[in-house]
Amino acid sequence: MESTEPPKDKPTTQDTSDKPDAEATKSNPMPPVAHRPSESEPPKTHYDITCRPEKDWWEKWKPLVETVGVVLLGIYTICTVYMYYANRDAANAAESAANTASISLAQSQAAFKVEQRPYLVVDVAPQFTDPLIPGRTLHVNITYKNIGRSPANRIVDNFHLIKFHPPRKGAKGDKRFRVFINSVFASLNKENSAGREERRAYASAEQDVAPNQPLFTSTLDEIALSADELKGPIVTGEITLYCVGLMTYTDSFGGDYKTGSCYAFWGSDPKTWHVCDFYNIIR
Repeated sequence: MESTEPPKDKPTTQDTSDKPDAEATKSNPMPPVAHRPSESEPPKTHYDITCRPEKDWWEKWKPLVETVGVVLLGIYTICTVYMYYANRDAANAAESAANTASISLAQSQAAFKVEQRPYLVVDVAPQFTDPLIPGRTLHVNITYKNIGRSPANRIVDNFHLIKFHPPRKGAKGDKRFRVFINSVFASLNKENSAGREERRAYASAEQDVAPNQPLFTSTLDEIALSADELKGPIVTGEITLYCVGLMTYTDSFGGDYKTGSCYAFWGSDPKTWHVCDFYNIIR
């Protein structure tokens, strides 16, 4: 008896012969196809149209502009340095001119003061007030004159008649005379300085002499000669009378001046006085 059940399908067996190809396909996929550039250029954007030309222009001119800037900067630096030295030289020249003008002005003022200052000089040499009589006190008059162009102000004068026995000629004698005359004028300077201090204490105690006017003064020392001295030593020069004086004064410019005088008498003529070789000065 035949069976009526439908025939069962046979289990199918999978063919594995193609697996390697499938796995190979999975492990080695197809490389992507590269996009080939289009032969036609893409259309320019708005940026390329408006900005790119300006950028190209600047890149073209930038080196030249920078070079010109460096050159101008160098020229400016050189000009600045030149102006600095020119200004420095001008300032030095101006300072030198100012100093020269100041020196010239000072010299002109000094020359003007010298030209206009008072000058007190001996106008009449010393003269005895009385005849030479044995035992009589001797006094001497001396006359000065202002030969300058401005008044001699605040005059302080000191005069003395001194009897001196000159040493014999020679080195020792010359040294003794120098000591004598130096000590005389050192004493006169001290006396004159003291007199000027007294004048400062009493403002009204002043004595002025106008230009071309004389000034008369006398010695007050107690000097006398004996009959023997008048006959011999005073005639031969073994005894000498010295009339020494120092006069200080000022002017309207505040300058300080002095005049020194030194005269010697010996011999038989009372009118003959000899000018000393020392301390006849005008300062």
